[in-house]
Amino acid sequence: MARAETASTRERRRRSSLAERHRPECFAEAIAHPDAVAFLKAEVRARRGRSVLLHGPQGCGKTVLGEIYARALLCREGEGEPCGKCEDCLDARKPGSPWSRFDAADLESNEQRVIANAIDARGYARDDWRVVSIDDAHRLSERAFAVLHTCLEPPPLEVTFILMSSEPERIPERVRHALRPVHVPRPSVAARRRILASICACPDEGLSCETAALEELAHEAPGGLRGLIGELEVLATSGSVTRAAVRALRGTDGPAALHGYVAAVAKNQGLAAQMAALNGWDRDPDVKVRGVESFLADLFGVDILHLDQTGRASALTLAERAELVAALRVCGARLGLAARPFFRAILQAWRPAAVPETAAGLLVRVSDFDELINGQAGLTLRADQPASLKPRRAYGSGRPTRRAQALGAVEMGQRYLSRDQVGQIWEAGSFLMQMHGQTFDARICLRYSAFADAAPKDVAAFVTALTHEMGMVVADRVAKTHGGRAPGDPDSFHWIYVHRQDETEGRGTDLIATLPVAAGDIEGWLRSDFVASKLRCACSPAAITVDRWPVGDEAAKVRRHWRLVRDLCGSLMPTAPPKASRDAATPDMLIDALKIEERLRRPLGERFTQRQYGPSRTLAPGARETAAAELPVLSALETGAWPHLDDGWELRDHTFRLAHRQRRVVGLAKIKSDWPEDDALSAARRSEQEQLFDAEWRAEGLRNRPGIPIHDRESSY
Repeated sequence: MARAETASTRERRRRSSLAERHRPECFAEAIAHPDAVAFLKAEVRARRGRSVLLHGPQGCGKTVLGEIYARALLCREGEGEPCGKCEDCLDARKPGSPWSRFDAADLESNEQRVIANAIDARGYARDDWRVVSIDDAHRLSERAFAVLHTCLEPPPLEVTFILMSSEPERIPERVRHALRPVHVPRPSVAARRRILASICACPDEGLSCETAALEELAHEAPGGLRGLIGELEVLATSGSVTRAAVRALRGTDGPAALHGYVAAVAKNQGLAAQMAALNGWDRDPDVKVRGVESFLADLFGVDILHLDQTGRASALTLAERAELVAALRVCGARLGLAARPFFRAILQAWRPAAVPETAAGLLVRVSDFDELINGQAGLTLRADQPASLKPRRAYGSGRPTRRAQALGAVEMGQRYLSRDQVGQIWEAGSFLMQMHGQTFDARICLRYSAFADAAPKDVAAFVTALTHEMGMVVADRVAKTHGGRAPGDPDSFHWIYVHRQDETEGRGTDLIATLPVAAGDIEGWLRSDFVASKLRCACSPAAITVDRWPVGDEAAKVRRHWRLVRDLCGSLMPTAPPKASRDAATPDMLIDALKIEERLRRPLGERFTQRQYGPSRTLAPGARETAAAELPVLSALETGAWPHLDDGWELRDHTFRLAHRQRRVVGLAKIKSDWPEDDALSAARRSEQEQLFDAEWRAEGLRNRPGIPIHDRESSY
């Protein structure tokens, strides 16, 4: 549709930016979003004008579509489009028009009153269509959302709400359900190419553009359409828009430097050669990081996956590419990784950070990457040394090196619990039986996606409050049942939790605990009391599940205890080896040594809390250190006693610990009776006797301790 322009309009367009001059004014010009345009245009033609939520990433064109939709609804002359000539179109942006426009970020604290006044039908002289559009709608306050919900239910006649948001999940569900969602995706490469070509073809602009330059501009657009057109305008000021100019603008003009750097790493030429190659490219550090990632991605896509694409390595000859990829394949083989997982791993290692990189950060990244690929022992190798190096091994033959494990963990694209983290969880489970004589008998699963909009924003604080208040409830109920403080109370509630995130269930927390029978209905308390008070919402059945097994013989309790612990340990890194043992039957991987079933093995997922797992204070390392002052805390895992990991020896040890503790009480009482504090000499002799008794008592405990003799085995740590 041709634009109607007055002289003042033409002058204003001449002085505006290239992006403003070519900002779509009607649906016909919004060629990047055909599906969204088709729906909105149909609404205008049918005079329905339903309220919509335009959602999509930053810079995709939501605001432009929202403005066109608003003006088209108010225009009484156009056929599904704003005509741009009538009084309605000319007055649309003037104060007092039926179109109220807001940016949620700019609204003042009385935003709910502003919005209410904007949609008040009495605010207009004529009874006609009114439009309220709100950009960045997810930034509105709860009170403003309450006003919107009141106005949207039931749907108002001849009042259209247009909400635009890049984070629609932050808009309350009750408001989202009253709006028709319209997805505005990021424009495709083909759409971006057509937009750039149409601008260059405009006779008023007089731009000279190479087809290859437009192709590269459209293919790797870093921002939205406005930023893309802004880049075209910057290039146009220098005359002809060429591919070389595009690469210089975007910092993609360094294939020689990138080739030199990657070759220096692959051939183990040392940090000096690696930094010299990167320093020869006069770009900011964050541009260099993105350049290395893009260069490696091009090698991966073309030479490993055999895809038809072009990138930063396209300037290399076929011989140079083949030589470089062969050297990288040797690095992967030396680490025990095939070509695909190796390239995926190194691409993950060069993923750009969320904040701009500094020179110091780039140096650290280069050093870390060299250590990951070549290892400290390889820094002394000469550049001309043969590449067919023997694979370095650790933890016995056939096991991958530490660097291969690190690369493998990155390659998987998921986070896993490390060997040490799983060791802490397993030791906490062992300590529970050894020190407290109890076993885990309950599992509590929290699935935050099932809470919908009421899901806790701070999961760590939510779980901390849950365990604290549940501990008090358990202690109170147990005390009432036993007519006072029960044996072991208030320390009868012990727990360990692990936070996980996966594609099917989203964010969640798995918690195993000791819940005595006297604690009563904990699931009911969680749903009706705790969640209702903390989140002020009803709790769906899928949000919280509680499984309890409080009865059974000792053998059944031990089996159940370790099954629950193994469930928490299922996110152990699959390639983590066990620590060395003199036992020839030691499995190659710790996940097999712990006998974790295949069905339990799954990634931990992306981190969404600072602390991914944790035990109660009664099972924490500090509690184990305190207990060790009385008698050493034993560990079947630490000493590699694999056959005795889960046979329940800890309960026998607990019985001995209680009896041994009682012997100390009796012995000290006898010494106090023999040497009363009548005078200073008696007090001194009593103190001397107590010290001698404590030393003998401790030695006796080590000599006579029952169960498996793991404390006599030489630790291999």
